[in-house]
Amino acid sequence: MISKICRTSSLLLFILVLFSTAGNVFSYNIEVNDDNKGAFYTVSAVSAVSTDKEQHFPLWDGDSNSSSWILDINGVFVAPLENGWIREYRNSREVYKLQYSNRYYSFENEAVVSTSGNYVLFSAIFTNNSSERVQFAPMLLLDTSLGEETGLPFVIPDGSFITTERYYEGSKIPEWIGSIRSSDVPALYIFLDKGLGNRPQSVIMSNWLRLKQSTEDFIHQEGRSFDNLPFSEADSALMLRFNGKKMQPGEAMTVKLILGLNPNQPGPEAFISSVSDTVDSENEQFRLREYTLKQRLTEVDTALDKINNLLENESLISDEAILDIKLSTANQEKLRAEYENL
Repeated sequence: MISKICRTSSLLLFILVLFSTAGNVFSYNIEVNDDNKGAFYTVSAVSAVSTDKEQHFPLWDGDSNSSSWILDINGVFVAPLENGWIREYRNSREVYKLQYSNRYYSFENEAVVSTSGNYVLFSAIFTNNSSERVQFAPMLLLDTSLGEETGLPFVIPDGSFITTERYYEGSKIPEWIGSIRSSDVPALYIFLDKGLGNRPQSVIMSNWLRLKQSTEDFIHQEGRSFDNLPFSEADSALMLRFNGKKMQPGEAMTVKLILGLNPNQPGPEAFISSVSDTVDSENEQFRLREYTLKQRLTEVDTALDKINNLLENESLISDEAILDIKLSTANQEKLRAEYENL
């Protein structure tokens, strides 16, 4: 009986929020910016009508380094900003481009706001500029926050509020996942069904720090809350993993994701055309962000340990192991040169 009452209460709250949000959605527009110059865009809902006191609601955590794309390149997990890739940002009207690149690869994030202002389409484009074939798969760590205040981090289309760790894959992935605070604050909806976007291979709802620290070997624990020690309290996040592929030299792979202020997925007509190549650009060399001397020395020691391990165990030598070392040493060499040019 108690379980039934809880489910009914959740559904009623969901319906109330849904209708309240639907009524308010057209009074807000999505705003994308790069003011924090972090790993990912900050995205907010802002009041569409200008007033003396403009309302501004972040749609996920305001720290633009807590959300990021993580790239699986031949089994090596890379967060471009944290690994010293060159960062370039440019925008024109409602189209924004954030690109990371190194000697071997480029990874471009394009954000396009819909003509109505209620949705944003993210396109993540990875290009293999190396001379070797690579196995590549992208994943997005999104540090959600709207539902944390109510203790109901996520909601799905059947009206269920998610309060413990969840893992979905394949056909069990919901059409969308919502992050809702209250009826007077715009909600965030992440669309996961086929349409303009790509359907993820899997979706994980968990504590942000737990996901961040176990990207490679995350093990889902059914029933685990979002604030179990030793991780941060009431800190919800999503990990979207997309299918990978083997990529030939020069080949590119694109993944698209749509987010919005209401649960009605938009059609192709909602978005304007991509930005032209003539937009003004701002080159940003975030060479030393997150890098301290101690971190660099640790990375050098790790690379040397990998090399020594291969020398002692020749059976472990493979193309993947060699590429791993190449990535590490190339990154350290680039950082060394940039320190010298400060």
